[in-house]
Amino acid sequence: QGIELLRPIAKAQWQHILQSNILTMDEVPIKAGRTKGAGRKPGQMKQTYFWPMYGDSDEVAFTWSHSRGMLHAKAQLQDFTGTLLTDGYAAYTKTVEQLNQHELQIVHAACWVHMRRGFEKALDSEPQTAQQALDIIATLYRHEKHIRDKQSDLADIHTYRQQHSEPLVTEFFRWVYQQRQRTDLLPKSPFAKALHYAHERESQLKVFLSNPALPLDTNHLERALR
Repeated sequence: QGIELLRPIAKAQWQHILQSNILTMDEVPIKAGRTKGAGRKPGQMKQTYFWPMYGDSDEVAFTWSHSRGMLHAKAQLQDFTGTLLTDGYAAYTKTVEQLNQHELQIVHAACWVHMRRGFEKALDSEPQTAQQALDIIATLYRHEKHIRDKQSDLADIHTYRQQHSEPLVTEFFRWVYQQRQRTDLLPKSPFAKALHYAHERESQLKVFLSNPALPLDTNHLERALR
């Protein structure tokens, strides 16, 4: 009975979040239920997933699924129109592509922090070149701190990003292209993987330049989850 009383409240909050202009989404592993079958230990839990979504009013709602597959993400986003901010998980890209084929208008933006982690992992094998990427990204975040400190309105944020952040982003992706032309670059090295990750998500990582309300990363959702 308690669940049934809470169901309309959860549904109302979910519908309100889906009306957001910017929606941040993630998938979080959680053990739930009992596994069955040969080779399973008694009491062993199943791997399942929470899918938190963060809306414009600082609300967070969760759905749950057995898997990390795109079908669940697609079902949750089928009534959403706006900008979706996520990590680089390919299922989100495929979800947005399929939903937009059905006349939805979802703009997919990617998280700079998740992209940066690839270059951090590459520091051991490519310390100097990986640091070049991290230095550019650090400068980009200093510009974002300046925006926050000034408490700028959206028009000022847009102007500031066009003047200061866009040249940095252009420089960064030009550098990514140049590094990917190296003949000594091993395809499976951490540095090559970081370059590929950034290159594949270039358009998604640039969305913040045209949307002044969009943050560079999903950190606000991760903080809310803690």
